[in-house]
Amino acid sequence: MKKKFYAVLTMACVCLLAMAQPVFAGSAPKLSASADAARADKGQTVKVQISLTGNPKISTLGMSLGYDADEFEYKSCSWSGSLGGGDMKMASGEGGSVSLSLVCDKSYGSDGVVATVSFQSKKDGAAVDMSLVLREMADEDLSSITNCKVTKAVRVPQAANKTETKTVGKTETKTTNKSSTGTKSTTNSTASSTKGSSTSTKTDESYKTGVLAGEDLLFVIAIASGVVAFIFWNERKKGTLN
Repeated sequence: MKKKFYAVLTMACVCLLAMAQPVFAGSAPKLSASADAARADKGQTVKVQISLTGNPKISTLGMSLGYDADEFEYKSCSWSGSLGGGDMKMASGEGGSVSLSLVCDKSYGSDGVVATVSFQSKKDGAAVDMSLVLREMADEDLSSITNCKVTKAVRVPQAANKTETKTVGKTETKTTNKSSTGTKSTTNSTASSTKGSSTSTKTDESYKTGVLAGEDLLFVIAIASGVVAFIFWNERKKGTLN
């Protein structure tokens, strides 16, 4: 019976290691997009670059870029020059969404800009508020990649924030004699709040699937430990252990 107990204990440990294996997998690929302007006047062109890092040598890639059809019109898409001549590259846009598809002849393993999508503004002061969605991604073995981290919101230049910072600086200089301590305290508080808000936004925009998170691993370990403890207690109760 002792041999049976130790055999069960060994099997439980092997199962635990197998379940925890995804945690030690390589870094997940990341997909994001950035625009060259935060706002555009009527007739102005805005370019959005879609970038991939941690490329696992993809064979297929499908994604969508959402935009406001009342403010922008899709014009064209240019793909990375690193792609092969035999690769199929497709892009079409209407109704507020650009569908982008890539099917590689062999595989594509470069990091950097995959595609650049161009839009034209329909009105003055049009805000660039676009979103990126990953539909599918597969590696060179045609296996689906499910752990890609996607930043949904398209990044835009922060020119407006720089202007605001300069204004605050001028105001602080003028009011230093009256209340230097109060002004600095308010400025620091505002800066801290802004940084916190920025961090929160970035966290919400990113997501990951297919890989066990730290809390999930601890939960699995807790369950496995409980099973082993129960087996140990049960065997000892039967008098099979000294």
